[in-house]
Amino acid sequence: MRLLSYLFITLVSVSVWAAETTQEELSDDTPISTSPELYFKAEKMLLASARRYVKAFSSPEERRKWEKKMDGRIDTRIEDGDMGDRDAIFQRLALDWAVDNEKRVRRKDPKAIKVACFMFLRFIERRIHLPLQIRNRITINDCHEIVNEVDNMVMDKEAENEKGK
Repeated sequence: MRLLSYLFITLVSVSVWAAETTQEELSDDTPISTSPELYFKAEKMLLASARRYVKAFSSPEERRKWEKKMDGRIDTRIEDGDMGDRDAIFQRLALDWAVDNEKRVRRKDPKAIKVACFMFLRFIERRIHLPLQIRNRITINDCHEIVNEVDNMVMDKEAENEKGK
């Protein structure tokens, strides 16, 4: 019983601290998991950038195929006895993919970035939170860097398309 009291006090203390933390106290180097405001700010920044990238480097048909493939992978996990709902399974699949493809994304492999954008769009459009492990590693500064890199890739692609006309 005493342990529950301590747990409750700790939870209340953390909640009070979070409520008292102002946006000014949160720097751009603070993980986006720290506050809902940071998370939604990052989400908004990255959403627009991901949409631009997908529009430039993909097609609606390619995205539909990817979604169908992802649904199939989720169904397979369910059939294999994976515990959790479809969103939780997708979160685990996305985490696995991120771990396996981190180097490809850092090297700016267009295919890897396209899949990352597809995943991000699925998270946002289906109102699934990014996995906590990812939210703990990303800051607003990281988001600015991602947006700049992705936007530069989109501009290069658009310039390439204009040149070809």
